[in-house]
Amino acid sequence: RLHLDCDNLYTNNLHVETIRVSERTDHGKIVSEISARDSLEAVKYLFANEIEFEKDFYKIKFLSNGIILDGTVWEVDADNFFELKKEPTDERPSGFSIQDFTFTNDNKSFGIVSEEKNQIIRFKNFALQDILDIAEFHNKSKLFGKESKFIKGKLDGDIVIPAFPNSKNINVKLTINDLYILDSLTGNLSLLLKEYNDKWDIDASLTNQENKILLNGSVDRISVLPSLNLNASIDIKNLNSLERFSFGTLSETGGKFSGKINLTGTIQKPEIVGELEFDETTFKVNSLNFLAKLNHEKILVNNK
Repeated sequence: RLHLDCDNLYTNNLHVETIRVSERTDHGKIVSEISARDSLEAVKYLFANEIEFEKDFYKIKFLSNGIILDGTVWEVDADNFFELKKEPTDERPSGFSIQDFTFTNDNKSFGIVSEEKNQIIRFKNFALQDILDIAEFHNKSKLFGKESKFIKGKLDGDIVIPAFPNSKNINVKLTINDLYILDSLTGNLSLLLKEYNDKWDIDASLTNQENKILLNGSVDRISVLPSLNLNASIDIKNLNSLERFSFGTLSETGGKFSGKINLTGTIQKPEIVGELEFDETTFKVNSLNFLAKLNHEKILVNNK
């Protein structure tokens, strides 16, 4: 039997009030509970499961009412389980078996779905803050409100993993709508990643009504020395909206900023070529008390 309490955990600006871990055995199975509690000992987060393992498999199932996220109990199917199979003489996995391993709360859900050729990690209308609020963000610098949420937004999409033993050709299609960072609306984030023939095709974007950042291209030879062929496009029509992400380094920001960057070469020796344009742009470097003003200026970038 195991019981462990950890109180007032801090790391940088993050704080967790209480983490409680307990384990016990029941008819040869391990019953495990990990919970996070607030200052009044109310359960904010709970992950309660039953674990069973032998030489040829490892099996986990969540207990009824065994998932609590941000104070809300999620629905757990009584027949759920995730089983990792392996050969008795080999520690490496030989396959998976998944049943009813999707968890819901109203119109929100997350889980793992098994198909004939794939396992799919799937999110539907999943609020990031439901899991990230396990830690409270404390702004010691007072730059933002004390109760600022670090990250929030709605996550949808799939991560498709080919059935074992094929570990290649992973496909990712994810979107985060209404993404907020430190209570500032960053926009809608989209990520498409397709793996094939030892190569990744990438298409990503972060957009809102004022700003747009795009990244597309490919990364080749990912199993050896990855080579890059990526293009980035930046169009910031309101630089002030990004000021808080400098965490006090900059102030008095304003104007527009845009650019196009081409990234080639390898991970070890990248080659960056492009240009950055500034239009009635101002920013103050607080540590130097230096106010910069750039009007219709262009900077060429080339590290070849």
